[in-house]
Amino acid sequence: AANARDKKSKTGFRGVTDTKRKLKKSFVAHCSGKNLGLFATAEEAALAYDRAAKKKYGPFACLNFPGAADL
Repeated sequence: AANARDKKSKTGFRGVTDTKRKLKKSFVAHCSGKNLGLFATAEEAALAYDRAAKKKYGPFACLNFPGAADL
């Protein structure tokens, strides 16, 4: 699980960025330049990224939650 956390990201998840809104905090997931949507938590956005990465890269995908069975 060494690749599960992205050290460069402030959220701690690969493919997830903070929207930096003052009134309501939300997170955006991106995979290969494609916006996957707006999410309430970083974990939800990370799961959306994992689903998209698994679909695109198959067994070679670098996932946030490699052991998650519901992808």
